[in-house]
Amino acid sequence: MSKERPCLFCAIAQNQEPCVTVYEDEICKVFMDLYPVSPGHLQIIPKKHATFYHELSASTRNHLARVTQQVAEAVLKSELGATGYNLMNNNGKSANQHIGHVHLHVIPRYPRDALKILGHFILHIPGAFILKASRARLEQQAEQIARYL
Repeated sequence: MSKERPCLFCAIAQNQEPCVTVYEDEICKVFMDLYPVSPGHLQIIPKKHATFYHELSASTRNHLARVTQQVAEAVLKSELGATGYNLMNNNGKSANQHIGHVHLHVIPRYPRDALKILGHFILHIPGAFILKASRARLEQQAEQIARYL
């Protein structure tokens, strides 16, 4: 008999699992991705569990949209040097959602990074998360982004 594992992102939202937090309020938490596609890669999660985006209340979706806009702008203003960003949200296993809790990715983009990004996505699709960033590096990037929030 298999025991269902607790939700990792619920544990992060409740400060039961460590993360490098960039921003937090009563509705959501923004933190650095441990396996970043690019420097400054962030996750935005609602604190209340929902598996799919369409399960979120309208007020939570609106709040996440506002926070996502502010975070994306902070990424561009930061010293990281990003010149663009991708927003990504996967819903369901067939859409490459590896953790069953709504999460939005803000992936900073840099000049001439297309091949590196493609390689990273090729590894991420089957769930090969092998390029873990150091906590010190994530903390430094988080500080650079948080200054503009």
